[in-house]
Amino acid sequence: MKKKVESNSEFIKILSYLTLIVLFIVVIRLVYFSYFWPFSQDEGVFLTIARGIVDDKVPYLDFFDHKPPGIYFISAFFISVFSSSFDYLRIGVFIFNFLTAGIIFGIGKKIWNSFVGFWAALFYLFTLTVYEGHYILTEPFLAFFITLSVLFFVFSLKKPNNIWTALASLFLGLAIIFKQTAVINFLILGVVFYFSFSKSGKEKLLLYILGTLIPVCLVVFYFYSKDALSEAWRQSIVLNFTSYPREALQKVLLWVYFMIKETVAIWILTLFSGTYFFSRRKRRLNDFWIFWVLILFLILPIPVFLFRHYPHYWIQILPFLSILAAAGLSKILEVQKIKLELLKIILLALVLFNIILTSQNFIERTKNKGISVYKEQKKIVEEIKNLVPKEEKILTENQFVAFYFLSNREPLTKFLYLTEINEKEDAIKTTKKEIIKNKPYILWPLDPSQAYSKDIQTYIFENYRVKKIFFENHLVIYEPKDNLD
Repeated sequence: MKKKVESNSEFIKILSYLTLIVLFIVVIRLVYFSYFWPFSQDEGVFLTIARGIVDDKVPYLDFFDHKPPGIYFISAFFISVFSSSFDYLRIGVFIFNFLTAGIIFGIGKKIWNSFVGFWAALFYLFTLTVYEGHYILTEPFLAFFITLSVLFFVFSLKKPNNIWTALASLFLGLAIIFKQTAVINFLILGVVFYFSFSKSGKEKLLLYILGTLIPVCLVVFYFYSKDALSEAWRQSIVLNFTSYPREALQKVLLWVYFMIKETVAIWILTLFSGTYFFSRRKRRLNDFWIFWVLILFLILPIPVFLFRHYPHYWIQILPFLSILAAAGLSKILEVQKIKLELLKIILLALVLFNIILTSQNFIERTKNKGISVYKEQKKIVEEIKNLVPKEEKILTENQFVAFYFLSNREPLTKFLYLTEINEKEDAIKTTKKEIIKNKPYILWPLDPSQAYSKDIQTYIFENYRVKKIFFENHLVIYEPKDNLD
């Protein structure tokens, strides 16, 4: 029996390393192919506002948007480094994704061992593809700062020092200026800091709160100095929570089903993570707090994600999903019991099957659609630059906002998109008035049903003519009928 267990263990060890190697190769391929996905609407909004910051414009005054300002500032930094390069701009988000993976490795190694760290880092990079982590969006940076905060929290438990508490709170404060949902993490970690340090809980909590407030106060001071504080509060807080529309839960759950199906092996492995903590005969109190921070950071933000179907919302919890999944896999593999040998093989086979199938589906979508749309975006940019003098403005429908930035042309109004959230701002009325006044070139959907404002669309159909159609992007460039041929 002993020889059989040893033989099975050797086979499982080989299978586990094979799976790890395959996962590494898959991640490299996914990173490569995700580079060729076309620029999205949200990226266009953030980059256009970021370019405005570089040109001394002010978010919320010169541009309307409901996101916290962190993404604008970091995008402005990318622009200053990479200029407006179509090909290199996304390098910044990839760098942050790999940095986050490195932090995840550090957490896994600090709590468990390098084996857990490697698995967790690769799981994170793999899941990012399914959850739109290759776009220049808020969530990849949010995940970076939250994960870094957790790393310093772990340091503070392993080796108590006020500097670790200060750093944990500082980076969580940075996370909050990227997305409002980071407040959930702030509350969780605040409670844990208070109760995990029995003798100095109040002192730790006070330091924690003060550290979190530093980046928030700096942002408040910036907008106060620009006379934009009231607008920043109204758009990013008031309108975000009162006017941002919810989607039907059924639609959201269908997307959740798709995302979990694409990463099902990692979700299943997470279920085994508790055995790593609670199977020990002598559990350390620090392990108890770390486990609950990871679990709560994974679970508590999920209800907020169910308001909309967007996959990138879930990036906020992916670091903790990946760490717990890696811990669960490691625990199962290290148990030397003959009755668990089959379970080990099944789990490793499931991971292999999941990562290969999901990566192949993503790569096929990229080859069949993503790359062609990406290449045509470059042609559209050249067409805009040839048609529109640099000093003139253009108008794009919501899904084509990226072309403001990519073509280096100014938007017609401060409303970069027209949706329910800015209807009360008279966005449609203002935009239509500016169209009549300035007669700009307009980028509009090929399918009329895809346009948000039917009023503006009717005006375009009556007073504009088709200049050029780009079928891969389902985009039409319109010019005024009274333009000279």
